[in-house]
Amino acid sequence: MERQRESAKNPVTPAKQIAFGLAAAGNTLQNNIMNTFYKYFLTNSVGMTPAFMGLITSAQTGLSLIWPPLRGGVMNRMESKVGKFRRAFTIFWPIGMAFYCLCFVNIQAAPVVQFIYYVTWYLAGFFLTSFMETGHLALASLMSPTKEDAVKLTSIRSAVATGGSIFHSLFTTKLVAMFGGTLADGSVADQGKGYLGVYITYTILSIICCWLTAWSAKDYDLYKVEGVEEEKKEVKKELDYPLSTYIRGFFGNRPLITLFVCDILKATATMTYTGAVNYYFEVVVGSFGLMRTYFLSCNIMMLVGSLFTPFVVKAVGKKMTNVIAYAGFAISLICGAFVMVGNAWGIIICIGIGRMFSGLNGSVSPAMYGEIATWWENKTGEKLRAYFMTYFSMNFNIAQLFTSIIVATGLSIVGYAKGVAITPAIYNMCLWLMSLIPGVPLLIGALLFLTYPLTEDVMDKVRAELAAKQSA
Repeated sequence: MERQRESAKNPVTPAKQIAFGLAAAGNTLQNNIMNTFYKYFLTNSVGMTPAFMGLITSAQTGLSLIWPPLRGGVMNRMESKVGKFRRAFTIFWPIGMAFYCLCFVNIQAAPVVQFIYYVTWYLAGFFLTSFMETGHLALASLMSPTKEDAVKLTSIRSAVATGGSIFHSLFTTKLVAMFGGTLADGSVADQGKGYLGVYITYTILSIICCWLTAWSAKDYDLYKVEGVEEEKKEVKKELDYPLSTYIRGFFGNRPLITLFVCDILKATATMTYTGAVNYYFEVVVGSFGLMRTYFLSCNIMMLVGSLFTPFVVKAVGKKMTNVIAYAGFAISLICGAFVMVGNAWGIIICIGIGRMFSGLNGSVSPAMYGEIATWWENKTGEKLRAYFMTYFSMNFNIAQLFTSIIVATGLSIVGYAKGVAITPAIYNMCLWLMSLIPGVPLLIGALLFLTYPLTEDVMDKVRAELAAKQSA
């Protein structure tokens, strides 16, 4: 059976709150490189066509989708004397990141060899690192005895994660130039080598961040302990659910489906303009000079949104906070479509405002998955917290698949390729990939969130009912 240590009754100190968020900062560093540069690396460093790049990235994300639902069940059954979830930070993450680094090695070979190479190492990295996201969210619930604590901790987590984005904004382009070398005109001599050097550097930093998070959660994790045989049987009964339980836990769970679909829409929008940003600055702006300013401004605005989240949630609740976040993000991008034509400052301002609204959702969404687990346990008696938490990370994987298709298809339709002459069609496509195209799913998400059923009043009633059942 599993229990928390006696010291778990102590409140989480400010130092441990910040340390808890560091894993998200490390994860953000690697995600930013993967989402921002990987597609561009494949087309402009390795030399793939957009169509072949789309095939590889779609295969990577498509095959990875079989794992998150299984991972939730695996984590639900994992037991350890050193902590149920902390192994994901101390062991799985470092090994997985080493595999991910191999995805930024420039392999010049036959297409079938490239396909096997990049897909294999991506999947190996994903299968191991993805444990951390689920474990991080599960630990947030274990370290938050009240709903206020949960929002506070996830807000700090989101703010620290945004700090990772700001770090990325300040140093990534400089590090790419340092590792890749510069030419007389100031351009990077070997961008592929630069991306690999940056990814290895950020891998080391992310491992340190994950170890610090594991330290912060030491008192609050679940530990395998010896108990009476009857108690062990009861725990086994609670954890060893049949497959039908997990299937019903999703398809019979309206709040989970609503939140999950909305998160997919938001992640698709974010990854679309993020995956297109290199092409935008190359084609529309004509240089990468303002990209560092773009990254920094957008991520600072997202940090502002994260810091304001507790106040907005207190005023209007989590549901309406998400409606505001999605609608504000969508309107900012769509408005940007009318000022971004050849104007890099237009995109910096409009997407920056959108990122501020995005910061509201980034802080609230993880806490809502925990609330859904509480609601489901009260409704059915089934404890599926780790399983439900996998859907928070799974939405990014599905969005990556959609984004790969959207970006690759858009570039292929207009005939983009490395070194090709820029036509009006290519120019417009790179512009729309940064504005109208990602704005549409955000508007849909805002409307869909209006139907989300678990309001603050509903959850207060659910917590009271569950507490009464547990004390009976």
